[in-house]
Amino acid sequence: MSATPDNTTAAYATTGAQEPELTDDDIRDAMAHIPGYLDISFEDFRLIYHLAWRHAIARLLALPEAK
Repeated sequence: MSATPDNTTAAYATTGAQEPELTDDDIRDAMAHIPGYLDISFEDFRLIYHLAWRHAIARLLALPEAK
């Protein structure tokens, strides 16, 4: 499964927003805080994180500017 580029990718350049890179240790620590069994690979976790990050950037860019 892979993400496809869209207009949100261009928003990174205009906002200066850079997606923080997650290490395996970051993911392992996050998964340790989730109760119960979580059946997801590190790669799938990174993909979900990447898609959530893009969605958040698009949402934040759509907010009206404060005056």
